[in-house]
Amino acid sequence: MTIRPLEKEDGSALQAFLQSFPSGETAFFRGDAFATSRIGDWIRPDDPLHFVATDPSGTIAGYVAVTPRSGMSAHVGEIALVVAPAQRGQGIGRALAQTAMIAAFRGGGLEKLVVEIAAVQERTAAMFRSMGFAPEALLVDHLRDEAGQRYDLLVLCHHVASGWADIVTLGLDQALDRT
Repeated sequence: MTIRPLEKEDGSALQAFLQSFPSGETAFFRGDAFATSRIGDWIRPDDPLHFVATDPSGTIAGYVAVTPRSGMSAHVGEIALVVAPAQRGQGIGRALAQTAMIAAFRGGGLEKLVVEIAAVQERTAAMFRSMGFAPEALLVDHLRDEAGQRYDLLVLCHHVASGWADIVTLGLDQALDRT
């Protein structure tokens, strides 16, 4: 698996990747974080915060983005991560999340990262917690799927100041140099 920055040529492949998810899964896609109509806006050479994981054939297996917030929260970036169902459990999500974290901390000028997920996504929450993210909020019945089922929203955060030394000590800051 190769993790690399999103490139202009990835537009149609990324659109196909995102549209391949069943509606039960897309219910947990956050707002328009994965809106295929916005793909053209994501692919900018000056934006180092969008990455894809591709298999040896070049097929996209995962995507991650860090979106800086604005105004008084301009120091905060939100992570959006998705991995193809058939590729889960292979470390792709973790590798993408680590790459995004490093890019955000290294060159994104961000001081805090947040990820918002449905509380029922326990494996995803466990992965982020193992990477130093801590629960910050639980919003009860905050999400509702197409069938009307309600879910709690879990907000996890990672502060750069408390975690960057650990990232450097583990050598994870070199991850971008290897992609």
